[in-house]
Amino acid sequence: MEAYTGIVAGFKGTPQIELILPHVQTILELVQKCLADTERTEGVIKVAVGLVGDLADSFPNGQIKQLLLADWLASELRMKGRMEPETKRTLRWAREVRGGLEPCP
Repeated sequence: MEAYTGIVAGFKGTPQIELILPHVQTILELVQKCLADTERTEGVIKVAVGLVGDLADSFPNGQIKQLLLADWLASELRMKGRMEPETKRTLRWAREVRGGLEPCP
């Protein structure tokens, strides 16, 4: 996930970001598997939600909106519990970036 994070960050704001578009669903499937792991570490949580936030931030025009509105992702981003402050900040940021994509009630 760290490699994907580096790629997304490197392409963000450039025309090359479009190269990632066909792979977003696969990237999110990896995130889902990592977050579903019962032995996940806090570091994995932080990298996973950070990657989701980076993807949402890199495609603000809604190209991946449906993928980011998946129920499993909404549930994971509402994560509660004891976490380090840096992980909480990353989680809050990912929710905020993705939050702009919430469907209208």
